Amino acid sequence: MNALPRSTHRLGMGLLLGAALGLVAQAAQAQYFGRNKVRYETFQFEILNTHHFDIHYYPEEEIAAQDVARMADRWYTRLSDVLAHQYGGTKPIVLYADDTDFQQTNVIRGYLGEGTGGVTESFKNRVVMPITGSYAETNHVLGHELVHVFQYDIAQRMEGRTQGLGSLPLWFIEGMAEYLSVGPISAQTAMWLRDSILNDDLPSARDLSVNPRYFPYRFGHGLWSYIAGRWGDGVVGKIYISAVRAGIGTSIKSHLRMSLKELVEAWHVELKATYEPLMAARKATGKTGRVVIESGKDEKSTNVAPSPSPDGRYVAFLSARDLFGIDLYLADANSGKIIKRISSASSDPHIRSLKFIESSGTWSPDGSQFAFVVYSEGTNNLAIVDVEKRDIIRQIRVSGVDALSNPAWSPKGDKIAVSGITSAASDLFLIDVASGDVEQLTNDRFADLQPSWSPDATTLLFVTDRGGRTNFDTLEFAEMGIGMVSLRDRRINVLRPFPFATHSDPEFSPDRGSIFFRSDQNGFFDLYRFELESTRVFRLTSLPTGVSGIARLSPSMGVAQQTGEIFFNVFHKGGYAIHALTTEQTQGQPANEEQAIAALLPPFERDQDDRVVSYLGDAQTGLPFSETFPSTEYDSSLSLDYVGNTGVGVSFDNRYGAAVGGGVSAWFSDMLGHRNLGMALYSNGGFKDLGAQVLFQNLEKRWSWSVGASHIPYLSFRTSVRPTVAVINGTTVAADEFLQEVRRVFEERVSGTVSYPISETRRLEFLLGGAYYSFDTELERFLVAGGQVFDGGTEDLPSQPGLGLIEPGIAIVGDSSFGGFTSPIKGSRFRLEYSPVFGTLQYHTVLADARQYFLKRPASLGFRALHYGRYGKGADDDRLSTLFIGYPTLIRGYDVDTIDFTECGDGNDDCPVFDRLVGSKIAVANAEARVQILGVDQFGLVSFPYVPTELVFFFDAGLAWTEDEEPFLAWRTDNNAGRIPVFSAGVSLRVAPFGVLPLEFFWAKPFQRPDQNVVFGFQIAPGW
Repeated sequence: MNALPRSTHRLGMGLLLGAALGLVAQAAQAQYFGRNKVRYETFQFEILNTHHFDIHYYPEEEIAAQDVARMADRWYTRLSDVLAHQYGGTKPIVLYADDTDFQQTNVIRGYLGEGTGGVTESFKNRVVMPITGSYAETNHVLGHELVHVFQYDIAQRMEGRTQGLGSLPLWFIEGMAEYLSVGPISAQTAMWLRDSILNDDLPSARDLSVNPRYFPYRFGHGLWSYIAGRWGDGVVGKIYISAVRAGIGTSIKSHLRMSLKELVEAWHVELKATYEPLMAARKATGKTGRVVIESGKDEKSTNVAPSPSPDGRYVAFLSARDLFGIDLYLADANSGKIIKRISSASSDPHIRSLKFIESSGTWSPDGSQFAFVVYSEGTNNLAIVDVEKRDIIRQIRVSGVDALSNPAWSPKGDKIAVSGITSAASDLFLIDVASGDVEQLTNDRFADLQPSWSPDATTLLFVTDRGGRTNFDTLEFAEMGIGMVSLRDRRINVLRPFPFATHSDPEFSPDRGSIFFRSDQNGFFDLYRFELESTRVFRLTSLPTGVSGIARLSPSMGVAQQTGEIFFNVFHKGGYAIHALTTEQTQGQPANEEQAIAALLPPFERDQDDRVVSYLGDAQTGLPFSETFPSTEYDSSLSLDYVGNTGVGVSFDNRYGAAVGGGVSAWFSDMLGHRNLGMALYSNGGFKDLGAQVLFQNLEKRWSWSVGASHIPYLSFRTSVRPTVAVINGTTVAADEFLQEVRRVFEERVSGTVSYPISETRRLEFLLGGAYYSFDTELERFLVAGGQVFDGGTEDLPSQPGLGLIEPGIAIVGDSSFGGFTSPIKGSRFRLEYSPVFGTLQYHTVLADARQYFLKRPASLGFRALHYGRYGKGADDDRLSTLFIGYPTLIRGYDVDTIDFTECGDGNDDCPVFDRLVGSKIAVANAEARVQILGVDQFGLVSFPYVPTELVFFFDAGLAWTEDEEPFLAWRTDNNAGRIPVFSAGVSLRVAPFGVLPLEFFWAKPFQRPDQNVVFGFQIAPGW
């Protein structure tokens, strides 16, 4: 390469710009770190073709899939009528046999926790959901998600107005889905509304839309029920359509002749008039039993699934106190003092999560051990913890049963009963504690949940929908009753103290004379005692809200078997407290069956257009009667998900530095998300700067792989200025001649990656790439004289010969970190990678990147150590771009844009302040103290989640060197010190408006830039 003339002034040095692609940047970030979504099983999907849906299922769930197919067509008839909308063709439903299989889906890329009952995604308008342990609940989830299918289809047909749909708040979208699938009778929603009235905390119109404290499913359900009750069900679809077009406010005003604010205020009046008289005769929440664990603010508000020790001294429960998930805690049963955290998924790499919505735990008879259900390696295991040592001493994998809930330890200590899902149906199982052997007690399509033992270990109580009006031909289901199975002869009897109410949490009294249970028989969730000999029923609680866990059938009660005390959940102030009743208080008052008035959502007097109530009460209309749908093979062909404008993207490459640009991209996938094809075209200027990429992924199995090809132009420039003279209008004047060398590097690359996730936090990657690099160099000249700019022309310069490289590699990646709003705040990450490079050049690349985070709310500490280097005889070839440590993502205060020519010293071509920042090897160390200023109550000094803001105090250090220039490890601050480490310290603000687009503003003191005091910088990047 021809050298530039010696410059007396230097404006820019080595800044590397290039075309970037949003798709590329996102893919690279996902591959560099990130937890793994492990596909523990490979499902052989087939398709049931109904009149309106394509049900994707696998053989293990075939019977249930046929039932779900009939439910789906019935829901189509119901929803198409009430919404006055039909669609052509069929819509896809991807069905999983249980929630453990569902969490492995590729249709939804992110993690799906236990709280996700189903998802409807917009690209292909797919419903993805598991079959639950109860057909009634599966039917509800299916109906809810199919409302979303109609919502998407209506919006897409309105000239593709999905943007309008995306602007609607969750209360509007989810509340509508809940109302059309549940109707105006819901003890769960009514309980939430009564709690808000009781605490003078009804949400305003604005609160509904922006305050996440008001659960959109419950409050949205209540408001939609009020709208439909006053104006008729036919108005629901009309309001939705016009809201997509013009917004909620305009739609409400048009159809209801009032503003949204006036509507919500009228709803408040109706709620109070309806529920206040019902609550007046009930006992205050704090006066019901003894408060053991209070419902605190936010993270302390979720205290669920209480399980007392046999002697009643302790209570184990599940709580979200750790911020990162639900953990298992032990408290003193009298004082409520937290004694210890027994188990935590966030600190145990062998456990992904604890099952907390559908399950509680169980004590061994001697109180020394505790068993509970965890999600681990693609299935539910039974974890047994030594309570004193807080160690999991054993995990029992129940052969053939993936999804477990509600373990119950036998009074004899030899067996544990559980509810488990096999072939998409819930049944009861007995596990031998010593051997792990499994015995199946029931085997049918009925729901069999929440087992508990009789004191003599001869009988199991459980919750079931068998008997009553359950009919699998018409797919209608009885409310849950109390099942009793004799372990001697396996005979089952079903008790329904209240014939038309839900019964749950059944447990024997210590003397076996009574059964304690929970019921919503009058619309309030209360505890009852059923006297076996007399068949009389006694009510134990009379709460204005209710005894409830997170969901309708969540376990919310436990009995201390030696003392007879009952520990139970109370819904209070939007959270869950734990109360206890003494043995005397468990006698209760005589109770009779009452009308479930308290479960009705106002208004009680409803408009005559009450189609939702009608179709929910009619199981047969629209139901394909006893029809078996044909099955076809799964079609794995790809179809378009979306075409997008990538806008402007920014990325960083260890070889070529910063890259910026924009363009268009397209993404294709098969229906299950196993195979994905991404393509993009982007530009960074003229024709020479056009780039393209194609990427194909196969994610079907645990061993996943991807291949890609790309053409990427990178642009760099070097600018110098020298004094000269110019003739302007016949006069010779002093001028500055600017010389800008523009260098383009064109990378043609093919690559492949094979990945094997060892666990959800560890993976191996095997890499193979081939690249050819070509070069193009131009020299642009222009003069500046008398404040005017004169074009001096452009000439081509000789360029280096191209080079071809083959780059195999291997990496091990770990990520157990937990993210905050703008930065990781707990856990660790690491990436170790090695790649020998062959071809025109031979060298080796080594990457080591380790990060550790410690949380002390509202602050956290972060530490990073990074090394990347090329080693060997070809490592410093001038055709390879040098590595640069001055990017703000590495060391703040040394960005090339901030380095002025006056810092370069004596005016020759060397610039030590800059030159010490580049090399073929770099090492970086960072330390940050991060304080969450604006966040939420659980994590932040001020609860304001709309603009999360993090204050950061940082110290950065780095070193760059080459094969020929060894570094000199010393603290120096003079300009001519050579290859010394560089350091900076300062403060920054990271801001993520509405939780997206993390921005960082920083002030840094670069200690190895003696002529520079404080540098202000800005970057669009999350914290490392």
